[in-house]
Amino acid sequence: MKKLTWFTITPLDVWMFRDAKPFSPGERAWAGSLFPPPGQAIAGAVRGLLGEKVQLELAGPFLCHLDHLYLPRPLSYLGKDLLLPIPWLSQNHPARLGQFDPRLPAPLAREQQSAEPTGPKVTQPSHWSIDEIKKLLGANQVQLPLEVAANSEQDSQPWTEEVRPHNAMDPGTRRVKGEDGYFVERSVRLQEGWSIALGLDRPTSTKLEAYGLPAALRLGGEGHRGIISRAHGLARQWQDLQQQSATNYDAAASQPEPSSRVMAYLATPGVFERRHQGQACCRAWPWEWQLTGAGGVLAGVATGKPLVVSGRIRDRQGSNIPGPQVFAAPAGTVFYLDRPQELFQDQAQVNGKSNPSHTWRQLGYCEVLWLPVPTPSPMTPCTPSI
Repeated sequence: MKKLTWFTITPLDVWMFRDAKPFSPGERAWAGSLFPPPGQAIAGAVRGLLGEKVQLELAGPFLCHLDHLYLPRPLSYLGKDLLLPIPWLSQNHPARLGQFDPRLPAPLAREQQSAEPTGPKVTQPSHWSIDEIKKLLGANQVQLPLEVAANSEQDSQPWTEEVRPHNAMDPGTRRVKGEDGYFVERSVRLQEGWSIALGLDRPTSTKLEAYGLPAALRLGGEGHRGIISRAHGLARQWQDLQQQSATNYDAAASQPEPSSRVMAYLATPGVFERRHQGQACCRAWPWEWQLTGAGGVLAGVATGKPLVVSGRIRDRQGSNIPGPQVFAAPAGTVFYLDRPQELFQDQAQVNGKSNPSHTWRQLGYCEVLWLPVPTPSPMTPCTPSI
């Protein structure tokens, strides 16, 4: 477990972070966006501030509010109800009567269903506080965070998106160009008191402190800026999560099946890229985690819409060009494993050679926290909804 120094970046203006979907005026005029920003954007901002190409390692980025980390909401919940793979459900569960393709992850269903909510419509927040994530890691009885009313002052996510059209004028006229001169971007405005949190390796953090903090750095598109400063209290919060995660992994690994079941919570987007049949392919779960139908460990996956990310590379002529697109599983994805198994990306070297996939881990991707399989809280039995 590497020790990291933690920082926050507080916006001075709106931010723009484009995804890797191609767009151009006149064709696909809407530019896609990502938030929180990808690790490549953070690395580029730090290197730009220092004025040198440092080989950094980072954790995050996450959201921060009042010196507390906030991590993405786990996608393994439907409202207040925990979703489990069908093979993990009790023997008398109605979903056990169904059939599914063993070549795919098992469908998910609710073991027990909470009562129908009454009153105004509510929505779950997009991020959970560090205290709520600790409950997931440290206890079998899961107490979900309070739901947030849709019309309350607190929104489901602590930022708003602003649509910003761009028009170009015909030279020498007062007329807007045709379709070739128009495109639209989305900018992100964080709510007051919120910032981005990230952990950096010791050599890079030492250089930042020697540069002088707090400092203004450029982050994202259009040169918008933020203030980077030290965050002394976040290191202990992250270390506690890492220690509890390692404890859960060791506890599950020492048990025989089915007591060895464990859930892997993806705290940052996961890029699982591997050459498959001669082509580079991405999928929503690690390639080394084979499905249980093929004799592997992966029983199911709770995930969402993939993210399209890309970095910058240099071609043979030395020009800086966009890198190939990759598809990332969104943060909050949860994997259900019959027994724990480490990630291939965590290995810095394979057979004495550097592991190219480890670069994604250095940029903050594929951050996994190991969760115990929780015991559902007692509820009034009712017919589950699949």
